[in-house]
Amino acid sequence: MDIATSEQGEPAIIARGLVKRFDDTLAVDGVDITVRKGSITGILGPNGAGKTTTLRMLLGIIDPDEGERRVLGHDHPKDVARLIGYLPEERGLYPSMKAIEAIAFMGALRGLPLPQGRQRGRELLEQYGLEHAAERQIRQLSKGMAQIVQLLGTLVHEPQIVVLDEPFSGLDAINQGKLFAMLAISAIGIAVWGVAGATILTLGGRSLSEFANPGVGWPLFFAFGAIYFAMGYLLLGSIFLTIGSMAATVREVQTLNMPVTMAQVLVFFFASLAVTRTGSWFEFSAMAFPLSSPFAMLARAAVDEAIWPHLVAIAWQVLCVAVFVRVGSNLFRSRVLKSGPQGAKTKKRRLFSFASGKNSEQG
Repeated sequence: MDIATSEQGEPAIIARGLVKRFDDTLAVDGVDITVRKGSITGILGPNGAGKTTTLRMLLGIIDPDEGERRVLGHDHPKDVARLIGYLPEERGLYPSMKAIEAIAFMGALRGLPLPQGRQRGRELLEQYGLEHAAERQIRQLSKGMAQIVQLLGTLVHEPQIVVLDEPFSGLDAINQGKLFAMLAISAIGIAVWGVAGATILTLGGRSLSEFANPGVGWPLFFAFGAIYFAMGYLLLGSIFLTIGSMAATVREVQTLNMPVTMAQVLVFFFASLAVTRTGSWFEFSAMAFPLSSPFAMLARAAVDEAIWPHLVAIAWQVLCVAVFVRVGSNLFRSRVLKSGPQGAKTKKRRLFSFASGKNSEQG
């Protein structure tokens, strides 16, 4: 093999020009990677970019069609498999196995004697505050605890290299990132419309003093406007996140998004009609319904000087966003993070069963 080593010594992992094809699909195209001993390296990319395929080639699970690799100084990674801890994307533990036995079993697969695996397993569980779960069956553990058990099983034989494929499987962080992105987009929208409005007033030689003061005053009206704009964006965005969690294909995402998109027009008319019926049950309904609440409350700010209704409305809208995101998180965990060839089929069947009003368990 012609892979050269630097003056710093042999890297833990080194590969040059890795290529892998599956039939007519080019999954990995000429990947080079060097991982120094004692370092932490991440492989980033969108779904289908070939991250898992690259890891499997580096570990010797599959062979590359082209290119060279070396792991811990060996041309054949399987020769040093006992020195590697690997947590695959497709996780699996025997539900009836106790946590301590699961950790010892995973260590035994890498050559660690079972008694020693149990001892180290108890030490690891104690270190991570899970000593009380040692004798519990996997099926009795929460999903998060079961993931920690499998991670400890990856580390129990004290590997020199640890490879984690998609180790973080919670939607909360994902959704938080998306919500922050939506907030940033809404802030841009507020800035664009604010500048556009100010420009129009300036070019027209007009000022705010020429218009009737809103009920809460101009400063609070603009502040509430920005808040309600952002909340409206988040409420709608959180619904689209949930739809993305339910759908199995891009076509299904488009199909489910269509009625929501059309409903936005109805929601706007609902809020607009409520403006003409202040103090009626119609207006209170528009203020209570999450999707129309931002519009109805902004209209109320224009005619009513009371502040406390807006504080209540904003708290209500934040709560609705949290609920929508929570539902999306649960759907994402159950449908996407557990997906695979079989999981995708199940997910699709359940989606259309839901759409047709049938019990998914009977489909």
